[in-house]
Amino acid sequence: MTGGSCHWHGRIVTLIAFAESRVRYLTVINSILTIDGLRCKFDADLDSRGDQGMLAW
Repeated sequence: MTGGSCHWHGRIVTLIAFAESRVRYLTVINSILTIDGLRCKFDADLDSRGDQGMLAW
């Protein structure tokens, strides 16, 4: 009986470790996408300012 519960405990620990690694992986991807999004937004802001500057001339 105890052997069975140990087996289940091992599976649960493995599952938790797997879930944590997935979360960490997704967090890294999310931060990369956020940085890319900010960079794109920054570039777009610069472009719009550049256009306004050209119109001002």
